[in-house]
Amino acid sequence: MVSRKIILGTAQLGMPYGIAGGKLKTKEEVFSILKTAKAKGVKDLDTANVYGNAEKIIGEFNERYGCQFNINTKFKGHENSIEDQVLKSLEKLKIDALNTCFFHSFEEFMMDSTFLKSLEKLKKEKMIQSIGLSVYTNEQFEIALNAPVDVIQIPFNVLDNWLERGALIRLANKKNKKIQIRSIFLQGLFFLENLPQKLEKLKIPLKEVMALSKKWNIPVAQLLIGYANSFNAIDSVLIGVDSVKHLTQNISFFAQPLPQKLINEIHQIKIKARELLLPINW
Repeated sequence: MVSRKIILGTAQLGMPYGIAGGKLKTKEEVFSILKTAKAKGVKDLDTANVYGNAEKIIGEFNERYGCQFNINTKFKGHENSIEDQVLKSLEKLKIDALNTCFFHSFEEFMMDSTFLKSLEKLKKEKMIQSIGLSVYTNEQFEIALNAPVDVIQIPFNVLDNWLERGALIRLANKKNKKIQIRSIFLQGLFFLENLPQKLEKLKIPLKEVMALSKKWNIPVAQLLIGYANSFNAIDSVLIGVDSVKHLTQNISFFAQPLPQKLINEIHQIKIKARELLLPINW
């Protein structure tokens, strides 16, 4: 089932999120999204203790319906001990173990070896299944390839694409590292009608994406998802949704592969201000 490759992001479920903002969802709205995700074959959730009420609401869902997902989360090393943070999250989520526990900060991974040692200890105790590292740049990606982590999460989309990251992704496969990709929608940037002044340098490439959508007569979201799902070397695709309708539509797009000719045309789009492809620089 295609949807098993999907990881449902929960930032939107616990707080207003994205470049265009958004309203806080009710508990029942979140429950409806989670029930639909499960029914459609989604197996994994991505959350964090900084995603507003996300962990609490997921825990209430688990308490009412039983835990039906593998749950990945992220922590910051400087906030209490990692063991305390994991125990607190497990309590909130109403589960016995986490799937993948990520370093939320690459800088903390580099500076504080005690964080990694704590995660290795928790993995031996089966409180977490895998250790993950979230990176932003290819320089960080290269370091992660040689680090004692099981999963690497990277930005990846039609602009920050296979030409930029493909060689490292293949190397990760050879090293038996799982690859998760995020930012396929760039926090909703691809759907904005009016671009913020600070992102003006992305105006032309974004217009080129819109032009391809029109030329091939497919929705922009289908173009973005289809591209993200075009590479077997990528293990999982992280997506966020705003509603049940949005989730159902996006899942349907995963089952519609893009023609290779369209993928080749996507690769012709040139980006000069590559630093603007990272939301941390906004």
